[in-house]
Amino acid sequence: MADFIIATEDRLSETVAERLITETGHSVAAKIPKDRRKHAGFGYLKTRLPDFIASCQGGLNFLLLTDLDTRPCPPDLLDDWLGATTKPDSLLLRIAVREVEAWVLADRPQFANWLGVSEDIVPVAPEACLDPKADLLKLAAKSKNRDLREGLLPKKDAASKIGLEYNDLLCEFVSGQWRIEAASQLAPSLDRTIRRLREFC
Repeated sequence: MADFIIATEDRLSETVAERLITETGHSVAAKIPKDRRKHAGFGYLKTRLPDFIASCQGGLNFLLLTDLDTRPCPPDLLDDWLGATTKPDSLLLRIAVREVEAWVLADRPQFANWLGVSEDIVPVAPEACLDPKADLLKLAAKSKNRDLREGLLPKKDAASKIGLEYNDLLCEFVSGQWRIEAASQLAPSLDRTIRRLREFC
């Protein structure tokens, strides 16, 4: 068992990372950023990466979770972030293909039941979705649960692409109902992350 500092780009990724750490027998020592207002995408993580690497060389363990987004493949993102820098073994830099929402959708039966939609309309290969968040919102629009539908979806003419309770509701689902083993069957990048965590000692 190891203690990990988790570094993520948004609240949903933080909750997913926390579940992965605890489900694989490890513990969360700290969360970065501490200030949730700095949860604003990958930019913060990329700029802090040299600090994380230095901390790993000082004996700390990090799980850094980011989204692939529009990058062609994970190695391309790693080359951009690391360049010629050697990544310490104690820094697990894991990439959700294409967004962490794909990992959430990958537990199809549980997600469909929670949202109140037919499992048949939940993507069978969520990592093949070009925009998993958009696909999740399309499913939310079909939900029979009014509270979920209104919480996940943005109000008409709202500047945000997501509802006011988007993160709260999905984090609640991930914390209480999402099954990492089931999801890993349909999300290869999640499966690789779980296996790497289980191998870590």
